[in-house]
Amino acid sequence: MAVASNVEKGAAREAGLVVFGEPLAVDLADTIKMAMNPPLDLIADAKRNEMFWQVERAQLPDGAGVADPDGTQKLREAIRRLFDAKVDGGPLDEAALDLVNEAAAGAVAHPRLSAADGLPVAEMQWSAKTPGAVALAAAARSAIEVLTGPRADRLRRCASPTCSMFFVALNAKRQWCTSDGCGNRERVARFARAAASA
Repeated sequence: MAVASNVEKGAAREAGLVVFGEPLAVDLADTIKMAMNPPLDLIADAKRNEMFWQVERAQLPDGAGVADPDGTQKLREAIRRLFDAKVDGGPLDEAALDLVNEAAAGAVAHPRLSAADGLPVAEMQWSAKTPGAVALAAAARSAIEVLTGPRADRLRRCASPTCSMFFVALNAKRQWCTSDGCGNRERVARFARAAASA
């Protein structure tokens, strides 16, 4: 998982992304705040969709561009359904699996050997019909990695009942999407309950 710079974190906050710097698929899943009524969609229009893909630039392969809003939203919905099933221990939705697999297959990645300072360097070269298809393929492949990779058991949903954000817990004890957001609110609430019962 890439470590986000302060500039990237600032841009993410401006885009409304509370939990940022997670794997690409998790950041995409978190572009809708389901615990709100009505849910708050952070990529509801073309401008905000473009902002999301720009914020995620560091996680995208060379050649990736802004994916179309409709494709982005459909992939996000499929990823969220799969993440919900994984976290809740339920069956994986077949239509969501198909959509993620289709998006993952929308770009081809192959190794390419080049030279840097006279030394061989391996790179991945991606190709697709459009730069947006490369972005969607990268997000879909990120979802596959999150669901099946070595940290698959660390995919979590924030423990706050007023939050719907996902994250991959590098620390096995992590239960809040952010320590300064939901975690801090829970600590304050715990303190207030303890003070009221004293």
